[in-house]
Amino acid sequence: MKGNQIENEKIVKKVDDYCSIVERPEMKVVGVKVDVTPNVDMNAAKIVEKSIKEGTCRLLADLIDGCDKDRYIAAATNVKTGIDFTYIIGVIVESFDNLPQILPPDTATLVIPAACYAKEVRVFDSEDQRHSCCLQAICYLSSSQFRNDSGYVYDKKGIPFRIFNHDAELTLAYEPVKIPQNEDEKYDSVHCEVVALPELKVGGMTGDSGWEAMINLFDVEENIDWKAMDCELVGDCDNGKAAAEFVQNHPVDIVLT
Repeated sequence: MKGNQIENEKIVKKVDDYCSIVERPEMKVVGVKVDVTPNVDMNAAKIVEKSIKEGTCRLLADLIDGCDKDRYIAAATNVKTGIDFTYIIGVIVESFDNLPQILPPDTATLVIPAACYAKEVRVFDSEDQRHSCCLQAICYLSSSQFRNDSGYVYDKKGIPFRIFNHDAELTLAYEPVKIPQNEDEKYDSVHCEVVALPELKVGGMTGDSGWEAMINLFDVEENIDWKAMDCELVGDCDNGKAAAEFVQNHPVDIVLT
């Protein structure tokens, strides 16, 4: 790896100071398989951090000859949504030949095919900025702003992956992308898909600031006449995890956040 570029990577287009479209060759990964779902206690970033700081990735690097010992990788497979997928967390290897017979539990191999990627780099000046910079990098690649800036959209057939240093700091984020070939593909995303919905009646609120809207949200149950809008308030949740679990177990048409 040289600077912020992995070897054999071809830059196709520079989107801005942080993001580029690149062509990448096939890559082989050996790592520990971890399921990421809305029901787990840790988010994806914490799961990767745990695997690195507890020494799992270092153990793989020590056991496997011909692997990249300078960085670790977390590749997302079986992606259903942005919070429901399987991570392979480990190291990049030259070959699967002659792997040790004894490896950590749940070790798996993965071939990431050659593909086009959006590569996002975020530079932070202090440890306090690290987490927010990482979130900015990942969120930008799934945003409409990225689609407008680059002309590319998420490629559902690809495998997204992240590169981390030995301190579990995200250094590079890669999302598989493509140029949309038709109108429907312009909205391809890991987070949503285009669907047809029947007529819905929606109650909402406006405010001069997000803070005012958040305060008003606590009174939404009493302040909105749900029956007048042919709606029924079926529940409220304290946080996003609880909301995700509720939606999985209860049929709902509208979610207010």
